[in-house]
Amino acid sequence: MRAAEVRVTRRPLALRAGLLKLPALALGLSALPGCGGAAVGGWKGVCEVGVGADAFDMDVALDLRGGDGPAIEGEGGFSYNGYAFAGDVVGELDGDELVIDVFGTSAGYVVELRVRAEVDDEELDGICMFRDQSELLAGELLLLPHAR
Repeated sequence: MRAAEVRVTRRPLALRAGLLKLPALALGLSALPGCGGAAVGGWKGVCEVGVGADAFDMDVALDLRGGDGPAIEGEGGFSYNGYAFAGDVVGELDGDELVIDVFGTSAGYVVELRVRAEVDDEELDGICMFRDQSELLAGELLLLPHAR
């Protein structure tokens, strides 16, 4: 009788068993720009608009999802002049720069809020802009993650 041959490999468990490949792949794909990356999720904060006595804070909330390619979509809302506006969000993520439009409606009145922000896992930091009748308003934006 011949003794059984034993072969020892020193490959990591993930490569030998193949069990850890799929979760790692899924985590890697979620970080791709086309999948929305760090921008995906819920965000809440304030846009500080105006200067001096004309300054005011707008509450802003976003719920963002990745779309096709660099596209971002979702829902959003903001407060302005005593009204709460809510509607669809469309835009895109280019590297760590997010540019989106929130098409908010309230009582039949539509206001388009543009957000341009740098994205990381901890904040969206940038500017917001919108037009109220003939006046263009802009301010500094800071949004933090929140649970959906």
